Amino acid sequence: MKREVKAIIVLIAELIIGFIILLSMGIISLSGETDAASDAELSPAICYVQYKGKYINVNKNKIAVSVGEEKTEGLPRIMSFKYFTLAENEKVEVKDEEALDYAIAIALCLSSNRISAEIIEIDENKNAYIYVNSLTISLGKNDGTAEKIKSLSGFFDEVKNYNGTLIMESLSKNNEGYIFRASSGETERAEDLPGDTIIISD
Repeated sequence: MKREVKAIIVLIAELIIGFIILLSMGIISLSGETDAASDAELSPAICYVQYKGKYINVNKNKIAVSVGEEKTEGLPRIMSFKYFTLAENEKVEVKDEEALDYAIAIALCLSSNRISAEIIEIDENKNAYIYVNSLTISLGKNDGTAEKIKSLSGFFDEVKNYNGTLIMESLSKNNEGYIFRASSGETERAEDLPGDTIIISD
């Protein structure tokens, strides 16, 4: 009996030592979260921040996965934030976390739907804008974002070279489509777009 108790004590001691080692290495944490460096390895960048001549690539968990002198092609730039922390393998901290979450959500949706954009901007009223070439896509508030971008993916190739503003502040219902206001003032129509999407100008 004493021998069995001693074996159990030794086993418990070994488990405690192993736990302490893993904790010190950052493999596990008391909060149940992986550290930023591990997260950076697991999640690729979906957008970037340009700050003081540097390009900071950011992943879906708001971790700065890399910092360099040149931007990574294919990633959209997120804009209009006041940054507190911008360091490699650290979480990006900004004044307006809600706006940053919205920008990251848009970048993730764009990536998931294989839509290439140049800039994602969130204004002071939490309205979002996506810029592609000469096209501005007005998404409005953070409401139905994933559905809007999924809808956009159905006709993106048809509109990505348009010059003007595509208004997607409300999700199209019953095939009513979206309004496009051409910068030239000309009326644009694309009758063959999926869902009978209507593109018109004032």
